[in-house]
Amino acid sequence: MTTICVSKKEMAMAADRQCTTENGHMARYQHKILRIHSEKTGPMLLATSGNIDHCLQFEIWFQEALKAPGKEYNKAKIKDAVAVTLYDNGQIFLYEGTLIPFELDEPTFAIGSGASFARGAMLYGANLKQAIRIASLCDAFTGLGIQYEALKKGKHV
Repeated sequence: MTTICVSKKEMAMAADRQCTTENGHMARYQHKILRIHSEKTGPMLLATSGNIDHCLQFEIWFQEALKAPGKEYNKAKIKDAVAVTLYDNGQIFLYEGTLIPFELDEPTFAIGSGASFARGAMLYGANLKQAIRIASLCDAFTGLGIQYEALKKGKHV
């Protein structure tokens, strides 16, 4: 899996770069966090955790849904992915395999196999990059560097 952290204070996300295949091979994955701009919602960050093909499908599905809201998508193929979004107004939403968002009223949050380690680190004052580093020390499926993406606070609702 992976570790992905989000912070309202930093208005940013951080993720490790490790991708572990089903047979245990590790590879560096460059872009777990995507920058997306929607006319309706403005700039946002999207990151996914889970089975890589389901994560990639979720990313495509999410972006298509922004372009064509209300269109029906095949949810059965995206059951093994969890996603988190951060909007430029500070809202954080969690998606667990569907396009039905759950708004999180938390200053920080984490998803993935190292989420508990990262979340604990953030609760004790670690920033996003530090939380990913701590998770990589404790979780075999987290590592190979850090991707960090930040948003500027905006006016979109």
